[in-house]
Amino acid sequence: MEANYFASNLRIDGSHEGLGIDNKYTILDYYNLPLEMERFLYK
Repeated sequence: MEANYFASNLRIDGSHEGLGIDNKYTILDYYNLPLEMERFLYK
């Protein structure tokens, strides 16, 4: 579980912030991460 948390934070670099994406599922899709990782996003 810690590895998934670390991997999701490493992959998400913040480049989505300028695009107006505010839905966590859209953020996961933008970074090509599985939807199961949504529990690691705090939005």
